[in-house]
Amino acid sequence: MLEAGLSNYDPNSFSKIDNQTHLGSAFKLVYDEKRNLNKNKNITLLSKLNYEFVQDKFKPLERFRNVEFARDWNISQILKPENEHLGNVSLSFQKNKFGQIDYQFGTYIRGNSFKGNQHIAS
Repeated sequence: MLEAGLSNYDPNSFSKIDNQTHLGSAFKLVYDEKRNLNKNKNITLLSKLNYEFVQDKFKPLERFRNVEFARDWNISQILKPENEHLGNVSLSFQKNKFGQIDYQFGTYIRGNSFKGNQHIAS
């Protein structure tokens, strides 16, 4: 799945100064796969790969990330705009009647001001 967004924020529509700096872009790429590892024992691997890029000039109309995003990454919600890269990889092993094991790795890079990794296991 691919999602893309484009914004054209013009703080002064009567001026032609800096018109080339008004366009901003963002996109998200998601890949999901479900694979049977052992049909006899009903073992399944679910994998998911996400990548998201948000340009510093992009101005969304409304919130596009979850409500807890700033808290999960321990960042302030009021920051100066910077290019953002957000990546996630998750793996889930499932076996019928026994449950599942999940692991998720995430990375978030915000310009030169923030770089963080996140590990979640369950």
